[in-house]
Amino acid sequence: MGIYGAINAAISGLQAQSYALENISGNIANSQTVGYKRLDSSFADLVASGGNDQTTQIAGTVTSNSRATNEIVGDIQRSDIDTFMAINGDGYFVVQSKVGETDGRSIFSGDNVYTRRGDFEINE
Repeated sequence: MGIYGAINAAISGLQAQSYALENISGNIANSQTVGYKRLDSSFADLVASGGNDQTTQIAGTVTSNSRATNEIVGDIQRSDIDTFMAINGDGYFVVQSKVGETDGRSIFSGDNVYTRRGDFEINE
C-alpha cells in the first residue's frame, strides 16, 4: 500500500467514526422526544483488491451506515382517548394503507403494513 492508500484508509476511518458520532449525538439530543427511534451505526470494510486468499488482500477503506430501530419499546403514556393503544413488549399493529374512497367508504390496499404507532381513530 502506498502513501495515498494509507491516507485514504485513515481518512475513511475518521469519516466513518464521525458519522457514528453524529448518530450518537442525535440519539442523546432526542432521548426525551416522544416517538423518537434511535439510530444504530454499523461499519463495513471495503477491500481494495482481492482474491480469495486473505494474505493477498490489500487493506481498503471503511464505511459507516445508520439503521433506524423500530423494535424498541418506548415509554407508555396514559391517554384519555379510548382508541389510543400501545404494545408493551414485542409485536406490531397490522394495518392497511387507505388508497381511496367509494360512496363515502374507505378502500384499502389489501397489503399489510406493520407499525407500533397506536393513535387510532374511529371513522364512518
